[in-house]
Amino acid sequence: MPDQESTSPRSVRAAINPDLLVWARETAGLSPDDAAKKIGVKPARLAEWEEGRLRPTVTQLRKAANVYKRPLAVFFLQRPPARPQPLHDFRRFPGREQIRLSPELLLEMRRARRRRAVVLELLDDLERPVTALPLRASLDDDPEALAARGREWLRVSLTEQARWVAPYEALNRWTVACHCPEREGSPACPCVYSHA
Repeated sequence: MPDQESTSPRSVRAAINPDLLVWARETAGLSPDDAAKKIGVKPARLAEWEEGRLRPTVTQLRKAANVYKRPLAVFFLQRPPARPQPLHDFRRFPGREQIRLSPELLLEMRRARRRRAVVLELLDDLERPVTALPLRASLDDDPEALAARGREWLRVSLTEQARWVAPYEALNRWTVACHCPEREGSPACPCVYSHA
């Protein structure tokens, strides 16, 4: 009878590309120390995995997949998937250091990209076009004029917005304004706009 310990997931080493561990941790927005703590190993052990000096067990890999919010199968790819282009933060001046995004925000951004991809695929299957966002702007444009154009397109007056006192009321009203089916060129979901 074979030794159970030698064939259990707790002792079987996962034959993975260590670059995928680095990719998953970095795209999850975790430092090596934070990731190691969440996985339940010492930072030195995580470093061994990421450098390819030691492979994690299947059980440890499952834990890492859970921490990084990735399916287990992704760690068995030949190479890491392409990283998405970072979103431009218009709240900061050009040339300033970008703010480090939280793991929670990075996860929500991944989920939003996935939902957008699903909607785009459905539109393609239904042979429906992707609507181009009709609003364009540059840093040279007058902010007041841009705001007026945006409000006109969304059909939200400054007077109407001033009546939205509760934070969630404002969020809900802006969401409704973006989904307005009566506006020419308005899609069922604003996340599918083409930015071309």
